Amino acid sequence: MLPKADYLKTCPQTDCMFISTPAEGQGPEPCRTIYPNTHMPQDGYNVCLSGITVTGGGTVDGNSDWNPKSWWLCARLSPLTTCGWRPILQLYQYVEGLAVSDLRYINPPTGFMRLYGNVNTRVSGIILNAPYLTRNTDGINVYGGFDTLLENAVVDNGDDCVSIVPTGEWIDSGNFCFLDPSNVLCSGGHAVVQNFTCNGGHGLSIGGIRHGTVSNVTFFNITATGGQKGCTQDEAAGGGCRIKSRPNSTGSVHSIR
Repeated sequence: MLPKADYLKTCPQTDCMFISTPAEGQGPEPCRTIYPNTHMPQDGYNVCLSGITVTGGGTVDGNSDWNPKSWWLCARLSPLTTCGWRPILQLYQYVEGLAVSDLRYINPPTGFMRLYGNVNTRVSGIILNAPYLTRNTDGINVYGGFDTLLENAVVDNGDDCVSIVPTGEWIDSGNFCFLDPSNVLCSGGHAVVQNFTCNGGHGLSIGGIRHGTVSNVTFFNITATGGQKGCTQDEAAGGGCRIKSRPNSTGSVHSIR
């Protein structure tokens, strides 16, 4: 992993704040629309890659530590805005048929894994490990997409274990997600999370919800523990299960089990 200064040069904050939308020809395949439920145009999910498998039993190391020149100490001692852009260890977006299994992830600068706008995703048998005191080391963030299964994982970290978030949640009034939270491009959910052990962090989260909708999510056989020495529970949020919302929003949440 590149040192912090090189990341900032490569990807200034203004260029990396938001994830791009699918564009025709992105990657080695032409982008296309998948209609899991109906053939109505508003119910389609745009994808630009297919059949991605990441496995092998190895370790993915973000190489972060408490060195003052690294990521974690800055995020803990300074306002988050002074730490520049901190990369996510792995990001998968607009993929149909993603499978990630039997890997160990350690020491991410910020979150471990972000799944953004994917269809038919399977993540199984992974171990995520970061110190309990680290800020924003989310385990798995699921933004939008359809048909996601996360199972058989152990997460030790300093923030959400798993979060299910609508795409477009940061878009404010005047945008289509504000005007129509049910639009598939503003949705999240359609996921099953089962057989997880979550230690030290904030547990399971729906949201944050600003605009858009999260629905059809099942959590099953989850162990979420907190109170360990140095953990971030009760500092910014408690552990267990929560729905995170924002004032003056238009979003909605339903069908969560």
